[in-house]
Amino acid sequence: MIVYFKTIVVVPFNETHVVSHGEKVKQYDGKCLYMYYKFVHGRTIIPKFVLDIEPPIIKLHDIDKLPFGVEISVKVQVTDPPMAAKNLTRIDHSTISKVVEDTVMSASRSIAMERNILDIMKEREEIENAIYNMVSEALSKLGLSPIIFDIKNIRDIEGSDVIANLERVKIAELRKNARISEAKHNSEATMIEVEKRKDSLVRAEQMKQEEETARLNRELMVAEQNLAVEERRLQIK
Repeated sequence: MIVYFKTIVVVPFNETHVVSHGEKVKQYDGKCLYMYYKFVHGRTIIPKFVLDIEPPIIKLHDIDKLPFGVEISVKVQVTDPPMAAKNLTRIDHSTISKVVEDTVMSASRSIAMERNILDIMKEREEIENAIYNMVSEALSKLGLSPIIFDIKNIRDIEGSDVIANLERVKIAELRKNARISEAKHNSEATMIEVEKRKDSLVRAEQMKQEEETARLNRELMVAEQNLAVEERRLQIK
């Protein structure tokens, strides 16, 4: 009875056990019971929790051979325990980290070599998705899945200032555009002011002409009235 009960294994809720006997492979999830004979069965214990992996900075080159580095964070989970047990020597953080780091590095290099550094920085989300898709496809063959994939930073590597130089050029370009915009704004403001002055002068000249016309009309009316009075006086005589 003691030997019998010692062969009974209760699977913890946060583990999956893959047990093999000859050609037969069975998977037992958390809280299941199974009989395990050490000298008869093979067994791989697989954690269900998500593994948080942060590879060291990955050194890359763009299509023009310019060097730069990326910092990446990946969260991975075993989604096909039998396949993982079959293809991986061990299922622990160290082993999976090494596999994921190698896979991410290979995918990142493939994607980076197809683009220049400016496009990589501008289209960061697109690059992230491209790397994720390659990593996801490769890891699925090992029974793993990247749950979260994030490019945390794109920066210069030691001994290189490619990105720093690009940022300086970008800042200079922004300042230049700001000066051009300000000059254009000032020029437009000056033109508007000149137009306003022209309109003011035109209106003033129009008012002056209207006043002169009114004065001449008044003088004409007075002359006509005086002429009419003189004609009546002559008729009376």
